[in-house]
Amino acid sequence: MRQVIHPQTDYVQTAPVQYFNRIGALKESGLFIAEWGKRAFISAGKTAYSVIEHDLTESLSDYGIVWEHQLFTGECCDENIRSLTKKARAFGADILICAGGGKSLDTGKAAAFDLSVPVVCIPTIAATCAAASAVSVIYTADGEFLRDHYYPRNPELVIVDPSIIANAPLQYLTSGIIDALSKWYEGRAAYQGLTSPDVYTRSAYTLSRLLNDLLLAKGEAAADQVCNHAAGAELTDVIDVNIFLTAMIQSLGQASTRGAAAHPIQGGLSLIPGSHQLLHGVKVAYGIIVQLFMEGKAKAEIKELSDYFHRLGVTASLKGMGLPQDEITMRTVAKKANQDPLMRKMPVPVDEVVLVKNMQLTETFIHALYQGHL
Repeated sequence: MRQVIHPQTDYVQTAPVQYFNRIGALKESGLFIAEWGKRAFISAGKTAYSVIEHDLTESLSDYGIVWEHQLFTGECCDENIRSLTKKARAFGADILICAGGGKSLDTGKAAAFDLSVPVVCIPTIAATCAAASAVSVIYTADGEFLRDHYYPRNPELVIVDPSIIANAPLQYLTSGIIDALSKWYEGRAAYQGLTSPDVYTRSAYTLSRLLNDLLLAKGEAAADQVCNHAAGAELTDVIDVNIFLTAMIQSLGQASTRGAAAHPIQGGLSLIPGSHQLLHGVKVAYGIIVQLFMEGKAKAEIKELSDYFHRLGVTASLKGMGLPQDEITMRTVAKKANQDPLMRKMPVPVDEVVLVKNMQLTETFIHALYQGHL
């Protein structure tokens, strides 16, 4: 008799139970959080906590919610997950609130799962879909990618205030735009290898095309709004795409169109000294371009996307990221990337030799495009 239910293959999950994105959201957060628990343990990075503390804790107190907090530092790693779980359990938490970027949010989701309590995610940047997704990306304490950990449900509540994200550094938004775009490029590649996609996979594919269209149309305007610290309509839409829609696509396509080459290549880069300070989306941009070469896509399409990344401030090459471009580096990345099960979703044969060859093609191509700017 089978004893384990697997979140990737045994059922469909789509999105957070509750999600809202509006200016002043934290001022009313207690109303929503009170539906899920009365003893809240808060985990947030130093900057994130300074941004949310006043409005969040005042609202919690207004609704009779007792709270305690810790400052999150470091990676989403087993050590931090165990530490947060221990502290929240000692407090007697019946709900966990995590705030900040992807590492903090992923750690909070993992601890909430271990505690069997609801989790509230408050992203203070829109750099990934971590706030709304049913997966945590686990690293070592030193920042090397280890594994993806899937959960039986998405977060219970996601609270977003676009004015907070409008005042965060621009690079986080652009990282999120690129990470979201990978859902189209990886999903499109994986979809080609399917003979009979089910309705959930087809839905993920259709939504990823919508995602691509929205981000190409509104991404640069949203970036301009962040530069001016303005929470305009385009920024609000892009936040919804980066966080909510991307997580929905990931959930619908969990067993079919989630992943191809871009994210495994991003994971491979985690072995390279100097890569850990790079934002996730910057490394994913590089993975997307390498993947397009692997698929044999037209150089016109690759140039168009590379130019879009470049306008967002990202040059999708090893040199553009400030990393070594020698063959040893490429082989190191290729070896780890090729070991990722997501790589098997590519519609073309892949091995380490193929990866290195296309990393070299990417380096040459991007250098020729932007050599005056590197």
